[in-house]
Amino acid sequence: MGRAVSAIDRPFARPSYRPWSLPRILVLAFGAIAFLGLLQVIQTSDATSTSYTIQHLEQDRQDWSAQVHSLEAEVATLTSLERVEREARDRLGMVPAENVLYLEVDVPPPQQQLLPRRFSASEPGAGEPGTSWWQALLKLLPFY
Repeated sequence: MGRAVSAIDRPFARPSYRPWSLPRILVLAFGAIAFLGLLQVIQTSDATSTSYTIQHLEQDRQDWSAQVHSLEAEVATLTSLERVEREARDRLGMVPAENVLYLEVDVPPPQQQLLPRRFSASEPGAGEPGTSWWQALLKLLPFY
């Protein structure tokens, strides 16, 4: 008994799927161009929005600065000596003192410092009076 072998005499069929066909390349290129255009629009919109915010904040800063200058001018006029004297006379009915009396007090100065250290003339540990801590630190360096 013989073996029967059958063979079909035709070429192997290739798959119909081609990964780099022209329509597929065109669709991918169009998608990439559309994505890049959308990205540029988003960045431009964000830059414009940031620019508007900066301009708005600059305007606010200028408004506040003008208000500060106005209040400083008002404080300067309200604290003038002539105005204070006029208000004391007119509104409060005060008059200048006729007799000025000076008293001499024999009390020794306090032993401890009354001002906080940050307002005192010399800082503790500064070394010489009139030098700051960083100058004293620089003097400790060998090349100074």
